This record gives sequence, structure tokens and C-alpha cells, in this order.
Amino acid sequence: MCKLITISDIFIEAPVYVSKMMYSLYPQSANKLIWNTQKEFIRILPDVPYIGGKKNWLSDVLFFSAWCLAFHRCYGKAPNETGELLYKVFKQQLAQYPEELLVKSGEKIFTPENRERVKKNMKESHKRQYAEDWAGTFLEYKGEEFDVGYDYSECGVCKFFHSQGAVDFLPYICLFDIPISQAMDTGLIRKKALGNGDDCCDFRFKKGRKVQDTYAELLFGKVVD
Repeated sequence: MCKLITISDIFIEAPVYVSKMMYSLYPQSANKLIWNTQKEFIRILPDVPYIGGKKNWLSDVLFFSAWCLAFHRCYGKAPNETGELLYKVFKQQLAQYPEELLVKSGEKIFTPENRERVKKNMKESHKRQYAEDWAGTFLEYKGEEFDVGYDYSECGVCKFFHSQGAVDFLPYICLFDIPISQAMDTGLIRKKALGNGDDCCDFRFKKGRKVQDTYAELLFGKVVD
């Protein structure tokens, strides 16, 4: 049986895909760009807060976001240009995985066991064991509206980017949730994002529903393939 593809797997492998794309786009300067990105990532690594390590899958999201910030600083482009490039590469990365494995992984989101796990994690988050972690509220099942729902009132990436003076790049990190939901067929609708200055990130998942990608269109002013 093939191993299912987790969201953590996707984030951990993403820098490899970005590096491959750089060699395709900039064959003469890719080595320097990737080398400088790694040096910058190592430099800011001690600043990435500990939020539970492997016991908290959001640790992988935080480290991936830090790598994206390092890449942005070395890429030398405007935030929207770096954001669009990373968004395109991320969608291409997802297209490399077997579709059936992604969909099977997405189905696990809707299991009773996962609902209970998310509910417990959200409740635990308000204890603020790690100040730089995420915190949120689980929403009870709403039938036609959503199968799984929760609001993040605090975000670890937002906190880290604020500490790094990188608020202008923050909205583009929030985009990655959209293609993941599209690939896993989890029907995400998110109308608000902390990284965009809203009061929360409102995640609403509905099995079989088409993912609404209006957030990317709003940021880039166009549909990004």
C-alpha cells in the first residue's frame, strides 16, 4: 500500500521543488540564489520559535514559512513577485503527486477521529503552552455550511514574520492553503486571513465542494495558473 501524502510532507518537500524551478528559470545564477537562501535560512533559524517540535505539525508550516522568507530576501524581487513565483511552483509541486493519494489524505480530515483531534487541539491552544504558537476555536458541525470548521485567532507565522519585520510578505504565505485544499478535494472556503489584516483565519471545509480561490485573485489581481 502506498503511503498517504500528508500536509507536512508537502511543506517539507517544497524547498526542493523551488530549487529545481530556479535552475530552470535562472541556469546561470541559480546556484548562488539557492546557496544564499540556505545561508539566510540558517541565519534566521535560531529566531524560529519552538512550538512543540514533531508533536505539533504546524512546526513544519513555520519552518517552511521561514525558508520562504529567506528565499524572498535573497530573490530580491517585490513581495508580490516572489509570492506569485512560490505560488506557481507550489501548485506544480502538488501536481506531481498521485491524485488518488492526495484525495485519500484529504478524506481523513472529515473522519470523526480527526474532528475530535482538532477540537482537542483548539481547546489546548488556549492554554498558551507556547506563546508563539497558533490558537483557535473549533466550530461544531454545520451540515450544509461545512463539515469541519475552525477559526484561528492567532497564527505562528504572523507572529514570526512580525518579529522579522516582514509583514509585507505575510499575505502571500497564507495562499498555500488554497492549492492544498484543491489537490486534496477538501472544499475549503476561507474569507478571512490574519496575514491579510483580518481578525481571524476562518477555515471551512466541505467534502466535495469546489474550492474558492478568490484570495489569490485579490492579491495578484488575476487568476494564477
